[in-house]
Formats: sequence, C-alpha cells, structure tokens
Amino acid sequence: VAGKRVLDLGTGSGVLAMAAALKGAREVIAVDVDPDAVESAHENVAMNPLPIAIDWRVEDFRDAGVGLKPRHYEVICANLTGGMLTTSAERIKSFLAPGGTLILSGFDENERGSVGEAFANIRDVALLSEAGWISLVLRS
Repeated sequence: VAGKRVLDLGTGSGVLAMAAALKGAREVIAVDVDPDAVESAHENVAMNPLPIAIDWRVEDFRDAGVGLKPRHYEVICANLTGGMLTTSAERIKSFLAPGGTLILSGFDENERGSVGEAFANIRDVALLSEAGWISLVLRS
C-alpha cells in the first residue's frame, strides 16, 4: 500500500486503515455506518500513533452523497457480509482506480459463489480461506 490511496469500507475497529497508514499509504479513508465502531477506531489510533491522519467517516458508502471519489482508490479493503458485498458490488467497484487492488473479506464459504459472481469482471489474484471464512484479492 506504500504511496497509494486506500479506502477501508466497514472499518470497524480501524485495524485495516491503521495498518495501511503504518505501511506507507499516502491517503486513508475509513468508512463505517456505526458511530460506535468509528469511536472505537479513534480510541485505537490514540493508543497507536500513526504517520498520517486517517479520514474517519460515519456514513453509508452506498449513499451517492457521501463524497467518495469514483475510480480513485488504488487499494480498497471491504470487510463486509457476503450479502452486502453482493448487493453493493457495483458501488464498491466504482471507487476502484484502474489497476487497483480490491480485498474482500467478512464472508463465509457459503457466500463465496455469490460474492465471486458479483465481482466476476475483476481478475482474481488470490483466494484465502480460514475456518470457513473467505477473503478474495482482486485486481482491476
């Protein structure tokens, strides 16, 4: 992620956004609909100083008015349920810069087929599996 613009969708505790900042991302935007999750992320950052500021947002990325830039982010982490990944696939893909990397996680083996189909027009790079949980790494 060094030197790249990173978007963390469903940031939760902020661990992926913080890791991106620590690995040299030039910009990190972290989004979650849950204000408690973003508050927790702020607390985690307070205990773990970062080299850059993360832009934390309490909002729904699916809302057209959120102000996220289309085709702008070179790395997107989307740790969401399989259902949300499937129904939001087009919106998620709209943020990915050409040649960018999309990391999908938070879904299980039973949802793998529907998530894979929703993102079928992006090239698979890796499939990771642990205890029934799946992560896909895709590149546009």
